[in-house]
Amino acid sequence: MKKYCVYIHRRKDNNLPFYIGCCSWQKKRRATGLRKFTRAFDFTLRRPRWFEIRDEAGGVNVEIPFVFDDKKDAYKKEYEMVEFYGRECFSNGLLTNECMGGAGAPGQYNTLETREKKSITKLGKLNPMYGKTGKDHPGTRRVMNVKTSKVYESVLEAATAYGFKMKTLYNWLSGHRKNTTDLRFI
Repeated sequence: MKKYCVYIHRRKDNNLPFYIGCCSWQKKRRATGLRKFTRAFDFTLRRPRWFEIRDEAGGVNVEIPFVFDDKKDAYKKEYEMVEFYGRECFSNGLLTNECMGGAGAPGQYNTLETREKKSITKLGKLNPMYGKTGKDHPGTRRVMNVKTSKVYESVLEAATAYGFKMKTLYNWLSGHRKNTTDLRFI
C-alpha cells in the first residue's frame, strides 16, 4: 500500500522551515527508515532559491512530521502548512515554495501565445535534432558483419549496404525479430 508524507526542509543554522513538500513511498521498493520517502531527501532538481538558502544556512535538516495513507489528505496538510508559514514570493513568508501545495501547480497553464512561441523554437533548423540521422545521431549504434569484420557507423548505413529497410534490420539486431544475418551491434 502506498504511503504519503509531508516533509519540511529546515535551515541548519536556526532550524526555521524554508520548504514544505509532499512525496510518496511504495512498500515494494527496498528501503529502510525514513529514507523510504526519497524525494524528501533528494536535493536535486530544486529551484535556485532553495540552493541559496541551503548554502547560507550551512545545510538542510529534513523532518517528516506527517505520514498518510491517502494522497488527498497529504496534499491538504501540505497546503495548510504552506499557508501557515507563507511563501517568500507573495507574503514575505519563510518558504521558497512557488506553489500553494497540493498536486503540483494547479491552475497554471501556458497561454496560447506562449505555447506557439515554444512550438516555433522546435521547428525545422531550430530543432536541436534537425538533420541528425544515421551516424550523426547521438543515439546511433555501430554495426559489424561478424564474418567479414566490416564495421558500419550506423544501422542506416548497414541497411543501405545490404538492401534492407532500416527498421527491419534494427529489429533483427535488437532481438525483436530473429536475426538470420551476420550483422551484430558492436
